Amino acid sequence: MSMIKYWCIPVLLPAFLWSQEAALKIAFRDLDESGRPDGPKMEYIENSFALEKARRSVDLGWSNPEFTVDYEVVESGTIRQEERITGIAKRFDPPWTSLLRRRYWNGKIREAENLRESERLRLQASRKAGYVRISLLRQKIDELNRLEGGVSRLRESNRQREREGMMSGTEKGLIDLSLLSLYLSIQENQDRLRRSLSEWKIEMGIPPDRDVELITTVRFSPVDSARIRMCDPVRNENAGLRRLQAAEEAGRRLVLFERSRIWPGLSLNAGRKTVDGGWKGFVAGLSLEVPLFNWNRGKIGEAKAVLGIASAELEMARWRHRNGVEHLKRSIAEIDARLRCETDDGIGHAVLTDGIKAAYTEGFASMTDYLNSVQIAGSGIDSYFDLVSDYYDRVFELEMMTGARFDLLF
Repeated sequence: MSMIKYWCIPVLLPAFLWSQEAALKIAFRDLDESGRPDGPKMEYIENSFALEKARRSVDLGWSNPEFTVDYEVVESGTIRQEERITGIAKRFDPPWTSLLRRRYWNGKIREAENLRESERLRLQASRKAGYVRISLLRQKIDELNRLEGGVSRLRESNRQREREGMMSGTEKGLIDLSLLSLYLSIQENQDRLRRSLSEWKIEMGIPPDRDVELITTVRFSPVDSARIRMCDPVRNENAGLRRLQAAEEAGRRLVLFERSRIWPGLSLNAGRKTVDGGWKGFVAGLSLEVPLFNWNRGKIGEAKAVLGIASAELEMARWRHRNGVEHLKRSIAEIDARLRCETDDGIGHAVLTDGIKAAYTEGFASMTDYLNSVQIAGSGIDSYFDLVSDYYDRVFELEMMTGARFDLLF
């Protein structure tokens, strides 16, 4: 029995050590350098592009030829004659139709390339915003825990007063309400942190059960306002707009292609013929579809509608892009001005609360003053970190929309 036990130790020990895998350490700068192409969202983007290329290959590929075998018997009285024809047939599109089809698909591939680039930039902005959001939520929770610890210590220090009947029910109720308020705020932010971390892991391609350590501490570091103002919505068109421009051009080529199909194409066939009596020969033929009833009007009308939709989408996207960039520039400047007033990274509220608590301990402030300061500090901490997160959300969105890259000093 003991031998089995000792043999199991070398087998189980590597598995135990493997389960204790160290946390994955990620710095903010790694988000630009690595890209993590193995993530499921990146795979989705790449496979969507590969699907469009495969469709192009299918549509531009040559159709297979047809192998034909004909057998014919002719009888007249006692005379019987057999004929056999073995041949091959192939349908061909007119050369101008093939050329326009290829140009149309080249436009569709350019559209798909710009869509892939647009989705990559969107994912990159989302990864950066998620990193910042997680870091700020952790800092916010730490500050709220600090406030809660101060109130908890106050309650413990007043246990003796409560037993001696020197503490009123109102004071005890105020302490309990303050603790409850802080507890609910901490729980809410912890829930936001768990959801944000889960979504961010999916975007990064990190397994859900893998621990992650964000080694960059995010602080408010204002972006150069001059560079923000230089972002021109007209000059800095992003990949999303280029995709719609390519879609509009592909729509124009689709109209030309469908018009070229009024004359659909022709079929050629050739073969060898044998007749009883030793007769042999060669057979060749040509068939051409004549547009007497169908002038491809339906497909031409459909292509024109596709072009109209693409043109309308492009015009709306241009207006949306210009308005969006201007809105982001204004909102970044407004948040920047508000955050520059906070020179202590949002922890000044807690420091002020500690000061009021010291004054309360020395008899220079009331318990109500201290508990009021705790509520004000909790609200201020919550608002400050949310405002910093909103600021960076807008900065990363502006990067995505204009292609600019801002230096962040944290």
